[in-house]
Amino acid sequence: MREALAVEGDDHIVGFLYLGTPDCAAANAPKRDTSQFVSYL
Repeated sequence: MREALAVEGDDHIVGFLYLGTPDCAAANAPKRDTSQFVSYL
């Protein structure tokens, strides 16, 4: 894995997340009103 990601020297891999490729088209998520949990300064 270190070689594939070109990790050298004293560097360390602390996590690796592989999402893969979807087998089908992604579904459209419904639009949400974000004003209840997002604020702008």
